Amino acid sequence: MKPREFHIWQFPEDKIRVLFRNNKEFVDNAIKSFGTIKSLGDFLEIHPNIISSWKKYPLYIPLLYVKKIVDKLNLNWAEIEKDIVSYKGINTSAPIFNPKLPIKETPKIFSLITHIICDGSVNKNGIPSYINSNKSLIDNIDQTLKKSFGNINNKLYFGKGDNKNCYEYRFSKIVIDLLEHFYKIRLYKANRLPKEIFDLPKEFSIAVIKAFADDEGNVDLNRRIGIYSTNKKILETLIKLLREKLGFTNISDTKEKGENYYYFYIKSNDILKYERKIGFIHQSKKEKLRYIIESRKGKGMHGKVGETKEKLLNLLKDNVLSTYDIMKQININKSNINMQIKRLEDEGLIVQNNKIGQTVFWTRRK
Repeated sequence: MKPREFHIWQFPEDKIRVLFRNNKEFVDNAIKSFGTIKSLGDFLEIHPNIISSWKKYPLYIPLLYVKKIVDKLNLNWAEIEKDIVSYKGINTSAPIFNPKLPIKETPKIFSLITHIICDGSVNKNGIPSYINSNKSLIDNIDQTLKKSFGNINNKLYFGKGDNKNCYEYRFSKIVIDLLEHFYKIRLYKANRLPKEIFDLPKEFSIAVIKAFADDEGNVDLNRRIGIYSTNKKILETLIKLLREKLGFTNISDTKEKGENYYYFYIKSNDILKYERKIGFIHQSKKEKLRYIIESRKGKGMHGKVGETKEKLLNLLKDNVLSTYDIMKQININKSNINMQIKRLEDEGLIVQNNKIGQTVFWTRRK
């Protein structure tokens, strides 16, 4: 299946309003073809005063009426589309200026869909947003929207409301309306990915998996990449894409972790392949994956007797570090570092300072 293009006449006519470079010219030509403004109004089933306002002011015209006029008068849709300088949704929806028309079906579009499914939300006013603590992912969303749709009004907040330590990127609702129309899914209640993913080139699968792992993935100290979700069906789709579209063989099946929470692993034998074929945008996950891959080579991973203990104690003298941070500093594999930490904890030389999720932070006892 070749990637498609979505033209303005394929947009949801009940949700889109368009602004032409010259509204007056478009409306005058329509009136001339129908003979009178009243005849045009009768055809569109609206009052002539509405048509007059389109001529007089730079108002957005409902796509429904534009389609009726274009089809009735057999106008050139390609020329009509080129003349659109902005479009918006109904009511107070933020407009998109200098629109990219037609909208091209690209891996970036599928990445955007995936990010919205993972970390997207909508507030009480119906404004959509993407929430994440990683600024590089926020920047990626912003670039994707502008490259795929045009100049979009957006707002960026940090630490607002319940989203402490997170960025909240708000954008136009019309993006959601279009994506849901094109792919026949409800993004905020999605129980599946767009079915077209299996028919499109493998670059689309790579974009979906990368976006999902950037939001919901984790590189752990057992040299695996874990991907988590409350949606088992979507995880099973990701596994199928990894196996069938991208040729990964060291993938676990889905497992349940607590009630209604699922995950699967990309095992250690495939993490180098994952880095080369897919990778992360999320900077800390990217760095952690690179470190884990380097550590698999086994260089300097054991240390001399007593040397590791001394390094570890010096490292924690004035610092609070996670097990992973310690591994990076000392360059010792997980099993050895855990053994050293357990021994020092039993001796009362180090203590747990904090625990966030499954990550334990250590410090030297004062």
